Amino acid sequence: MLENGAHARLPNQRQTGENYPRKRPNKFPKDQPKPETWLEYPCGKRIVEEAGLGVLKSFLQEPFKVEPRFYRSQSDDNWPVVDICPADLFEHILSQLPKVYGEKRPPTWVKPVVEVYGGVARSVVAADEGLTVSAPTDFDARFYIRHMPDGREFEKCRCVVEKFLLEKLHQSAPPGSSFSCADLSVVRNNYFQKQVVLGGFSLLSIGDSHGKVIDLEFTLNTDRNRKYFDDTSSFVVPLSSSQIKAIHSTEENFDPVRAFTMTKSFDTALKVLRNNQLVIRQPKVVVNGLALYAHALSFKKLTPLSEAKELEYSRTIGASFAKNSAVMLLRGEDPLRYVKSFVRSHYADCPVGAYAMAAQMLVELAHGTPLEQLEAFTLSRIGDVYAYLGELVGELAVSATGAAQDDAALLESVNVVTRFLSNGRGYGGGGKRRGGGGTARARTGQPKPSKVATRTSWMKTRPSSPCSMMCRKPDAREHVGADL
Repeated sequence: MLENGAHARLPNQRQTGENYPRKRPNKFPKDQPKPETWLEYPCGKRIVEEAGLGVLKSFLQEPFKVEPRFYRSQSDDNWPVVDICPADLFEHILSQLPKVYGEKRPPTWVKPVVEVYGGVARSVVAADEGLTVSAPTDFDARFYIRHMPDGREFEKCRCVVEKFLLEKLHQSAPPGSSFSCADLSVVRNNYFQKQVVLGGFSLLSIGDSHGKVIDLEFTLNTDRNRKYFDDTSSFVVPLSSSQIKAIHSTEENFDPVRAFTMTKSFDTALKVLRNNQLVIRQPKVVVNGLALYAHALSFKKLTPLSEAKELEYSRTIGASFAKNSAVMLLRGEDPLRYVKSFVRSHYADCPVGAYAMAAQMLVELAHGTPLEQLEAFTLSRIGDVYAYLGELVGELAVSATGAAQDDAALLESVNVVTRFLSNGRGYGGGGKRRGGGGTARARTGQPKPSKVATRTSWMKTRPSSPCSMMCRKPDAREHVGADL
């Protein structure tokens, strides 16, 4: 979580080259987003050089196909696929956001910018440093908005995106087709891969069914919540509308583009990126951390700085997952709702990678969660949590095995993960759940071991970790899909 202290002086436009406020007001109105504290860090920014600008331009101009949610399973292909360009979409949103509030000019101290973050921002920074990172399949973008008295700010932001997609839909629809005169409801009900509102932000996901999507986040930022998981994903590149137009049209004269890190030191974040290290600041406040942690270990092959740090991450994140899952079970909700959504969005064409990630989650939960520190309520439901996760692992194992039937190398990758689960380091699926009192088995299809072995150090096994090797081995990449 970013520090919640007094609002210090913000950098002015000359210092940052961005359309951020020149100075902070005396008081922050409740209906306006608070400025980010990481803008104040003097060592937390760099000017994006030619190599990084080239990468940024390629991402901004890259065509994206926006498919209906059901397009993959739709036998009738009459539904149009809309082609869009991220630069055009971002320019449209930035130009329309001030009009959402019915004002003649933007808010007095915040001008609209889009923050490019995630894998795209990481690729931009890596290009300037001469580093090679895996290309992302999604494009993450964040917009800061203000609260409205009627509470419809997220709905109006969604309408801005819908109007853009509707215009593209009319252009791509065959002449005389019913889609040439479709209204906003067609886009709203069919062309968003995901629509989520959580507290002070909303997420709209558009793209194809293979995981290549643009994730649009609209945030009120009233609490300045944490916006990154680990230091390698802490980079952001804010862009104004004029900068996007200049980069998109190859103009040479425009305000310098700067990359920021949401940590305090750009050099430190670069060191972590260069060494493929996993640094999670304040893991206690991470939301949905177990899936992200397993993804970082098994797919991105990041390594904690020390064995002590690895144990801290595993115990803290595992306990948080167990607690949240127990609460969701009490409410009658699916405790793996986010995990399943994560698998669909990140492993749509990579069933073996999905199996490895879920197996990693099961390992961390079974052997890293400190049962002696769990509350009584969480401890009473831990067996059910194991059962839910074990069942998901079994389903993904079946899917991965089916996808690998005609490929010996891919089938061996599946067997590597299965052995990883059953040889003592993973949760074998037998015996009583620790603290849960239940006897439900993790349905991996493997023989029940005599007992679950004591957890071994990940630091000692990390270089040859089966999940990591399977997901990142160069000669197997064509089988398991591109890294995110």
